[in-house]
Amino acid sequence: MRSTTAPVRVAVGLAIMAAVVCATVGQLRLGDYQSKLDAATGSASGRVVETGLGEYDDVRVRWADGEGRAHVSRFSVYDDYRKGAAFEVAYDPQHPEGRAFPANPEETSASDDLWVSAYAPLLLPAIVLLWWAVRLVRIRAARRHASSYVGVEVFSSLPHGVDLAAEPLRRMWVRTGDGDARHVQRVMWHPALEDVPRTLSAHVSRGASSALVTFDDGTRLTPVGRLRKSLPRDAVPYVDVRESTSDLVVGGSGAFADPWIRVLGVMAAIGAGAGAVPGLAEGNRTLLWMGALLGAAAAVNFWALQGARR
Repeated sequence: MRSTTAPVRVAVGLAIMAAVVCATVGQLRLGDYQSKLDAATGSASGRVVETGLGEYDDVRVRWADGEGRAHVSRFSVYDDYRKGAAFEVAYDPQHPEGRAFPANPEETSASDDLWVSAYAPLLLPAIVLLWWAVRLVRIRAARRHASSYVGVEVFSSLPHGVDLAAEPLRRMWVRTGDGDARHVQRVMWHPALEDVPRTLSAHVSRGASSALVTFDDGTRLTPVGRLRKSLPRDAVPYVDVRESTSDLVVGGSGAFADPWIRVLGVMAAIGAGAGAVPGLAEGNRTLLWMGALLGAAAAVNFWALQGARR
């Protein structure tokens, strides 16, 4: 049978790609800034002609290069400057029309802001990958425990308020055991669930916080979240859901006409569109495609972490 790991691998791979791209772009931006700063060996005395610019109270300075050509530059600064105050400028003598810098080494506001903006995008894929790592640790912990061959039932429920692109992210639940030993584990959707009977038996190994369910043919259901004692109130047997959507099944084999990759594509498109909005608003191409990549990675991983149910 097909494995649940297919959508997981795509989601994790997309998150890793987003992290690598963000880190690379951030490093390139910092490298470009540092190379221009290293080339700024010339110095000039200027005067502050405007203050309080923008959100962070930047200043605008008029200064002249070594050949007497006048320039006006805007600087992000930490200190307070009055209009008319002296301001020392560092610039590249070979390209005086290029970027200028405050000559005062303590004025690192622009550099500090660049570090934040260069690496802040890494936070999103880092959180996503950490989330997957925590889930992997729980799976490994459950696998270390002895398994029991017990009866299991598969249920499904719809989370309230989560409905993207007319694709409700249906949650899958497996109830295992009997009586006081009964537990409920939320799991990722798997193609095998389209063929299971109303009740069946499977090997179940329970860890401290999650359970791993393995069918007789070796199919393993990936646990999502912690063990519970009871099902959600709106949970219904999944066999009933399958019967109510039988028109989606091809030849009764459980193979859907719209495979999981279609929903993955829908989620990626939604995320990319939302992530590209800031870049479009700013007219910044780099921000546009980076935002699209981060948005796609976030949406696909949200879908996968929620159970990858189409």
